[in-house]
Amino acid sequence: MATNSQTTTTSTGSVEAYWEITLPLTVGTNTINVEVTDKSGETASAADQVSVNWRQVTTTFDFNPATQTLYGFASNAMVDFNLNSKQQRVHLEPQFPPVSGCLHIASSSYYYLVHANEDHYALYRLKIDNGADAEETFEGYFSKSRDYLRFKSQLVCDSNGDSLYFLVNRRLPSEDTIRSVIYHRSLEKHSSWSTLYETDEASVLVSDFVSGKDALIGYSSFDEKIVSISKSDGAMETLFDNYTTFTMHVAHGSTKEFVYLTTFDGIDRINIAEQSISTIGEVESDNPLHFSQPRSTYLDSVNHRFLIGDSDYHSIISIDQHTGERTIALSNEMGTGPKMVAIRDVVLNEGETYAYVIDDGGNAAEKVLEIDLATGNRRRIGDINSQFNISVAGLELDASNDALYVATNDTVYRIDLSTNGTTTLAISDINQGAVFSSISSIAFDHESETLFISDAVQEQVVALNVNTLETTLISSEFKGDGQTFFNINGLVFHPDTKLLYASNQGHGNVHKVDTETGNRTEIATACAPSFSSGEPADMIMGLSFDSELNELLLVGDRVSRINLNTSTCSYDTYDHQLSVEPLSGSRLLAGTFGALKLIDEETGEVVAISQ
Repeated sequence: MATNSQTTTTSTGSVEAYWEITLPLTVGTNTINVEVTDKSGETASAADQVSVNWRQVTTTFDFNPATQTLYGFASNAMVDFNLNSKQQRVHLEPQFPPVSGCLHIASSSYYYLVHANEDHYALYRLKIDNGADAEETFEGYFSKSRDYLRFKSQLVCDSNGDSLYFLVNRRLPSEDTIRSVIYHRSLEKHSSWSTLYETDEASVLVSDFVSGKDALIGYSSFDEKIVSISKSDGAMETLFDNYTTFTMHVAHGSTKEFVYLTTFDGIDRINIAEQSISTIGEVESDNPLHFSQPRSTYLDSVNHRFLIGDSDYHSIISIDQHTGERTIALSNEMGTGPKMVAIRDVVLNEGETYAYVIDDGGNAAEKVLEIDLATGNRRRIGDINSQFNISVAGLELDASNDALYVATNDTVYRIDLSTNGTTTLAISDINQGAVFSSISSIAFDHESETLFISDAVQEQVVALNVNTLETTLISSEFKGDGQTFFNINGLVFHPDTKLLYASNQGHGNVHKVDTETGNRTEIATACAPSFSSGEPADMIMGLSFDSELNELLLVGDRVSRINLNTSTCSYDTYDHQLSVEPLSGSRLLAGTFGALKLIDEETGEVVAISQ
């Protein structure tokens, strides 16, 4: 919500207007322009303007349960988010990004940061009580030589014991073994760092840890153990042995009696006395809030819930400690519906009112979503759930049959848009005719009802008749002349010329493919002959087609266009797009990590439609 008041002068005198607006904010600078119309009807344009720089929700965080506030880093700035008001405060941007940080709650609240330079770790203290007036104070160096080959570093604050603990998993150049070292420092004046714990033959490598009442609670993925480490002398005690579930983090709030571990399925509650495991909040892999990349986890004892940051969802997920119900506690959400992780392909309906996207799901399930372009609302359609697929390949709309063709790395599906039913059309290596191994992209010929499939393992293009389900080899090293495919990863079918265009990541170029003979010809343009040289793209991730301009769009580090009429190239400056789909009126829909965006190519404006 943004509020302000402004005195504006019109021909009838000065008018003070108070305004208030509630609107979704996109990550970055959000500018609000206000016009004021007085009683006479005269309008003062741009009577007020407010800019709000909204940061991404921090998913690696510390938590103050008394104020219900998260603290962490977002877009290189130290920020906090209040879970009750949903307000954000930006404290400052450190000169160098920290390797780790933690919140210390006492009479005043401080955030401690550890930076790493060539020779040392450096500790800084940030007083955060005053919000944006916070200042970073240097607290001194520690560890005479920065550990080489650092695999993990983690700073933990102990507000009860008034101490800091710093974990480094490292391997020195002279060693083959990875070791854990936990440093300790009291926050009393003139204190120095000391080594509390270091792995030896009898101890374990610590993957993650939190501060308990009398001991540090740690988990070792290497040794499959849950341990406690004494704060007084560093003595290690095994609390639970042979814990084999893949675990992301130990939850803050764990004790020597009950340890809470974040897994991909939920929160494992370890009863140390009973040596038993129970899972809180377990859901199926296709649940909209199934974890994809869980980060920090806190037990909020005030509200009897766990707070888990998921960096793929840019959200804080809440799990009720007693019922296991999952809800969103904080998110950069625009539109309702399932969360998106990485949009790998986008298609539009004929009226340009809905977009269909395929989301690879990260570590959660793959899914196809229908997105209302007016509201940003998302609806899951079909069922292509096969968690931990290597990739999702693409989708094509068959409007005449009210169907959507969807490809994952090894399977082709048809989704009936009228019934939402899903049918498997083809699976790798067991087709009626030519076989394929790993699908990288698809293209559809509406007239012949043929789906073309690119195979990045066998470096070939195969045709699938969507009615008979027969497959035919179109082009490969065994069929057709010309340069063979090399990491083929994009396909476009030209409806007028009946030619295929295929992008090759390995060659850094685009082939024109004759669908009858299989012959391959590299496209000649005014660009450099090899796209991999940085002209026009440093990396080719896919291919799209603009029928209005008769241009191929190469998606990679930036979006590049090849005009098929003039054989010329042009480069757009839209970075980090995973997929694009042209719209009418010089606009693009762009699939990115966690969001569907609209790009106005004339003005360069980029806005999020759904996230």
